[in-house]
Amino acid sequence: MSMIDVSNLTFGYEGSPELIFDHVGFQIDSGWKLGFTGRNGRGKTTFLRILSGDLEPSSGEVAMDPKTRMSVLRQDHFAYD
Repeated sequence: MSMIDVSNLTFGYEGSPELIFDHVGFQIDSGWKLGFTGRNGRGKTTFLRILSGDLEPSSGEVAMDPKTRMSVLRQDHFAYD
């Protein structure tokens, strides 16, 4: 198993006819460094929220090696005031 396996991931917000992700699949292996780029509103944060477990995909699966630890720095600028 890779560190993170994403298989057949589909996600869309309820009430919206448009899917943000449709049948996405890939693996992230140890030692990789990734960056997500794109225009505002295209799903970068949504995708990271799915990877971290904050959001459930509409279908598909995100599997993480039990030895893998994920840390998340939230975008809430006022969380630590």
